[in-house]
Amino acid sequence: MNKKLIIIDNFSISDRECVDNVLQETKSTLYDLCINKTVVNRVFSVAVECLDNVLKHSEFVSDDTVTKKFPARYTLIKEGETLVINIRNILLAKNVKELTNRLDKINLLNSEDLKKLYKSTLSKAEISEKGGAGLGLIITAKISRQKIIYEFEKVNEKLYYFVLQIKFNNICE
Repeated sequence: MNKKLIIIDNFSISDRECVDNVLQETKSTLYDLCINKTVVNRVFSVAVECLDNVLKHSEFVSDDTVTKKFPARYTLIKEGETLVINIRNILLAKNVKELTNRLDKINLLNSEDLKKLYKSTLSKAEISEKGGAGLGLIITAKISRQKIIYEFEKVNEKLYYFVLQIKFNNICE
């Protein structure tokens, strides 16, 4: 049976400085665990994308009860030969369907089709008002080489708690 080890569990993803600290902790912790350098770089790249998405796309909520129960959160877990990144943040309910469609589309693609989608999206990219070009989830799927696991938990009529999980298998190879 694989032992589950929570390596990092951060509940305060709120600004660039916090993200930089989490990323630095991620990289140094993975090297401390003697994880293969190539895997460290893959995990780190996905962590950058995920945390950037949290900063860009999390919904600001002034209700402390909601933010305490549903914090923007980054967790890095080691389970045997697998590393798992879990990202959580609050989204507007009106964005759930579009995000679900994008994730489902990405999850249907093989690595070659992901490369094509990446190139196509890059060539058509327009920077959104939040500063994104629509590449983050594609990059995450390409780098992790795994399907993106996700779910939405209803917070209230206007908000959902988005949970994203990315796995990296065979980390000791």
